[in-house]
Amino acid sequence: MESPPMQRRYPIVERPLSPRDYDMPIGWWGWNWEPPVPMSITQLLEARNMDARTAALCGMTIESHGSMLIAAEQPHSGKTTTLTALLDFLPNATRRVFIRGWAETFDFLGQTRPDATLLLANELSSHLPVYLWGPKAVRVFVGIAGNPLGGGYWLVASDGSVFAFGTAVVFTPPPTFAGKKVIVGIDATPGGDGYWLVDSSGNVFAFGGANLFLPTNDFTPSAPIVGIAATRTGRGYW
Repeated sequence: MESPPMQRRYPIVERPLSPRDYDMPIGWWGWNWEPPVPMSITQLLEARNMDARTAALCGMTIESHGSMLIAAEQPHSGKTTTLTALLDFLPNATRRVFIRGWAETFDFLGQTRPDATLLLANELSSHLPVYLWGPKAVRVFVGIAGNPLGGGYWLVASDGSVFAFGTAVVFTPPPTFAGKKVIVGIDATPGGDGYWLVDSSGNVFAFGGANLFLPTNDFTPSAPIVGIAATRTGRGYW
């Protein structure tokens, strides 16, 4: 028996979003009666929220355009405070795009360069329409690939950002990955030492130990490409 469709308790208004709209951190600190109290990394270290080694690792991840997800059970545990402090590690030239939750239109895809942009989502939750969830989250995260070695997986976003969980690690993008593109899929190498991304035009990008291959037949797509699947040996893909 199928579950009934989720009923929206809030009206969702979608309109074109400009670069100025994406600069505004709407609902970044959630919705509460207390004003936010930002803290620096130094203050977080003094409060023993994290150790210096963890702070340094997070800083290098952010600075190198890596992906990060901060999770905790209870509210007011410091998730947004921690992420906001880590944003101080971003190079000045990096564009910050604040995702608009259920009202997201993905206009940022035509306004930004993936190699110089960081997507910021205040929360992955269905609690409020300002949070990212449902079809909007599915479009932001367009693909998933498990680590063949077990214990981890990768999520890829439409702008090419890769998020690694568990035993999976993020690999340095190849030089050909610069520029505007819409990523639609990801798959991993059999040894878990790399992965492939593919965009809607059929361009494939190899990361880590993954290799690129020439097409075995005439490759002239009549419709947008929607995904990628590697062979069991890792010596080819569809």
